[in-house]
Amino acid sequence: MKILYICREKNYLINRNFFENNLCNADFGFFLLSLKTFAKVDILTVKDILKNNFTYNYNYTFIDAKIRITCPLEVLTNVLKNKIKSNVSIYLGYDRLIVPQDVIDFERSLNVDYYFIPNLLKDIGKYELPHQLEKKIHITFHGLGILNIPYDLKNNHFPIIKTNKDYKFNIFYSGRNYGTNTTRTKVLSFVKNLKYINNINVNCYSKQDAHKHSLSPNEYINATRQAKINLVLSGNQNNMTYRFYEVLYLKAFFLIDSGILNYQLSNNFENKESFVFENLEQLYSLINFYLKHDDEREFLLSTLLKNFEKIYNPQKHGKEIFDLLFNN
Repeated sequence: MKILYICREKNYLINRNFFENNLCNADFGFFLLSLKTFAKVDILTVKDILKNNFTYNYNYTFIDAKIRITCPLEVLTNVLKNKIKSNVSIYLGYDRLIVPQDVIDFERSLNVDYYFIPNLLKDIGKYELPHQLEKKIHITFHGLGILNIPYDLKNNHFPIIKTNKDYKFNIFYSGRNYGTNTTRTKVLSFVKNLKYINNINVNCYSKQDAHKHSLSPNEYINATRQAKINLVLSGNQNNMTYRFYEVLYLKAFFLIDSGILNYQLSNNFENKESFVFENLEQLYSLINFYLKHDDEREFLLSTLLKNFEKIYNPQKHGKEIFDLLFNN
């Protein structure tokens, strides 16, 4: 089985590094790993394809939708028609809510089978797509953000880590402060002023100051695993945060704002009122409870990890994609 993944030139070198080392990174990492569990995958740009004179032979082609930012779709259409003979699906990994134009442009230019969206909304109608296209939409998940986590394709698992109980912080958060997201700003201001709690590590910085204040991957991993409670907060408006996946992979406990409830992802987790807060009063109550009740916190974490391991599985997701493409 041979699959081609076409990305834009700007992301090519980053994609190649993650791809060749099987790193579950950034928005596309989990998706590429899922494809590699059942196929030999090549990753190319349109420029790569155009500079060669031969015809490419693939069982299937996936296109990163961001290619339309820099590549006219008529160019891509000609490439597929003249050089690549296969069916096509689109990967829609934007750092925002997708809009109709993201899909409609491809519909006009290509015969697209499916669109794969990380963190699919529960209410697909919010994408405002033509109704006949909704059946083409399918869910996938983001990669592990800044963490360079290699996936063992031979044995089909991520590196195994143990749950940590050697705590250094009561509360930890690190990330950019997005001016467009009032939830993050309000929550972090509130938490930093919780006077009865010590050992609060909140590292929040602007885009301009990221080079001064952002943690290295190892610092981030250690602080996350050394915290009794991690905060997982929405980033860009209408977008799930990578930190949700990172914290669960690191087997660390977390509280998350109610933005997660908008996504199909949340259907995989029960008792959401135990770790999802709707407002600052609920956040205060949950922090106060879990800092005083270690057993309840650790039991809930064990439940969350079991659910996470069921869904965050490239082998399982790869089979779902394979069945969708070739067994339908």
